[in-house]
Amino acid sequence: MQTPSDVRRLLAFGVFEANIATRQLFRRGEVVHLQDHPFRVLTMLLERPGELITREELRHRLWPEHTFVDFDEGLNTAVKKLRCALDDSADDPRFIETVPRHGYRFIAAVHPVEDSSVDPADGHTRSSSSGRLQTSDGHDQLARSGALVELPPPVLRLRSSRRRTALTVAVVCVLIAAVGLVYLHRIRQPERPMHFSITLPSQTRDLALSGDGRMLAFIAPLPQDGGNALWVDEVGAPGAHVLDHTEGASFPFWSPDNKSIAFFADGKLKRINAGGGPVQIICDAPIGRGGTWNKNGVIVFARDSGVSISRVSAAGGPVTLVDGFDQKIATTMSSRWPLFLPDGNHFLYTSVDFGTDLQSDASAIYLAALDSKRRRPLVSSSSNAAYVPPGYLLFFRNKTLMAQRFDADTLRLAGDAFAVANDVEYLSSVARALFSSSRTGSLVYQTGAGTTFSQLAWFDRDGRQLSTLGTPARLAKALSGRTPGRG
Repeated sequence: MQTPSDVRRLLAFGVFEANIATRQLFRRGEVVHLQDHPFRVLTMLLERPGELITREELRHRLWPEHTFVDFDEGLNTAVKKLRCALDDSADDPRFIETVPRHGYRFIAAVHPVEDSSVDPADGHTRSSSSGRLQTSDGHDQLARSGALVELPPPVLRLRSSRRRTALTVAVVCVLIAAVGLVYLHRIRQPERPMHFSITLPSQTRDLALSGDGRMLAFIAPLPQDGGNALWVDEVGAPGAHVLDHTEGASFPFWSPDNKSIAFFADGKLKRINAGGGPVQIICDAPIGRGGTWNKNGVIVFARDSGVSISRVSAAGGPVTLVDGFDQKIATTMSSRWPLFLPDGNHFLYTSVDFGTDLQSDASAIYLAALDSKRRRPLVSSSSNAAYVPPGYLLFFRNKTLMAQRFDADTLRLAGDAFAVANDVEYLSSVARALFSSSRTGSLVYQTGAGTTFSQLAWFDRDGRQLSTLGTPARLAKALSGRTPGRG
């Protein structure tokens, strides 16, 4: 039996090589991004190929004594990330076999190889210290930290930094595969990702990706006047621009033809052409909390922070409640963030209980329909949801963006949920995570701490600011004896 001391520095299996010393995983000479816990699991499996590695052994290796952690969830997430990196499947494994209720076994052949700085097979030069790969044609590829989960092409990741005034969107474009997600369908030779970045003018407060994945609408401060407005950025084009007459905008969403954007401002639901122009008022929406627009010109939206969901024509007109929803007051429950599924009849929405801990199971994502009063819970979550073709439900839970198989025809979930991204920005005041997807399978999300900086200030009776108190600090929670309110 092999022991850890017998393991050489570089181990090969299939098209992969694992450098145990530098904690790097390579696929045909290129770095595969893998976080610490998944790599530790891989190391233990490679140390004893063909043998059962128990969950208890993994727990002792991954977490020291007296560590308080949800071990089962943590280990399951680590194994899922590892399988994702290896393009492996629990149902039809090539590398990692699950032994139910016991642990895991590495079933592929493992052999040590000479650790050379140059791999003659693929012409790559490895540099463990820099984390870069240099191809034979002289091009560098940066090995980013963390696990890269390949979702449908292209995948956009919007990263936020509070220390800088600009934001960078890290975009991972994967060529379209006929069978959908690369990892989820276990394509043996996935297309090579391409990375590029664009710069946004300021920190975003919300974002919405167009259905074709080419345009990003987002809410951000105006450069000089202050206050928020609606901005549009064409992916790959130079620079974002603000749409005039959209001051105070919030929670934008796109028309199905990608030509118009609806948003909330001044207690109204409004719309504007994506290229700019006059703003049209659709209807009243005192405290708008999200909307969605189907191909028949019907908009379903949350007009306030209550439990009702309403509908209206995109051209304007009377507002009616969707069947099965009532207007109630004096409750901590709130229905918000509706999202149409591909059939244009069924939609998702989130029912949030602001009277409980938002991390509890009291809030959930529900399935509803325009032609039925029936509503059915799908998954527990206190945030918005998204649907990604060819069939995945995205939702936010425990500071992590999750995905689970979802059949849009049968309206049923299948399999286990798995992690897509960590540290996604979450606005607890309104129970919304900053991510969005397109019909083409693109995903964009913003990372961050989910808090804002606030400062106490004195104002006179006319609303003029007189002075400030102290220095800006993070706003956590207002302490009062009132029933918890809704954002």
